[in-house]
Amino acid sequence: MSLKSKNILVTGSEGQLGKNFCKKLINLGANIIAIDKYKFSSNKNVDYYCSDFNHVDKLRSALDKIKGNYKNIDILINNSEIGRAHVWTPVTSRSRMPSSAW
Repeated sequence: MSLKSKNILVTGSEGQLGKNFCKKLINLGANIIAIDKYKFSSNKNVDYYCSDFNHVDKLRSALDKIKGNYKNIDILINNSEIGRAHVWTPVTSRSRMPSSAW
């Protein structure tokens, strides 16, 4: 499958993995749409959006801008971290997650 001219959304684009994903995908001819909390890189081949996934309003705002600029997203690389560990519910073999949490 060719990635040439595909719109690829990369979350966590400024981390070590995200930067390497973006570099490789640029070399394969993809259009990169990058979302991260901070923007350190500057690459004319990447369309950067700053957003924090821990703040839903900021994320919605960034996604609205992306929807306005792109007709479609062909591939999502969800590489973002969530920095607040307390949002996760631990599940062990002795406990069951209630179906309401799904």
